[in-house]
Amino acid sequence: MAAKKRKAVSGQGPHASIMLVCDAVARDPSTGKSTLYGVFDRVHAPKTPAHASFWTYARLVGGHGQKTISFQILDEKGRSLLSEPPTFSYTPTEGSTAEVAVFFREVEFPKFGKFVVAAFSGRQQVGSSYEFSVAKRQQS
Repeated sequence: MAAKKRKAVSGQGPHASIMLVCDAVARDPSTGKSTLYGVFDRVHAPKTPAHASFWTYARLVGGHGQKTISFQILDEKGRSLLSEPPTFSYTPTEGSTAEVAVFFREVEFPKFGKFVVAAFSGRQQVGSSYEFSVAKRQQS
């Protein structure tokens, strides 16, 4: 089952045209190409709170002027699970793109359900987000 993407209102800021969650991201220094390993839309856990480490890959397009971009993990009510979300500075130029890989270490998910990874410039979501779920692992 594919994860659902949600679009945000676009403005003068950058737009996240791609956002995925995966096990690892590698970047070839000679070509600049990124390789994503283990793209997923579900974390399986025996109980909650559940803990998971993973990467988020995003491709940012456009925007004007320097921006500080933060990555948030939100619950179904839009509340952030992170007390200090990862951030970086982005200064786009006309027609520029930026590929960003962000590592989330041992994120605590308080309950089973749906969650979203999204990029923000200030309080404004920038482009697509990525929805995934944390589900109870079935006993075999």
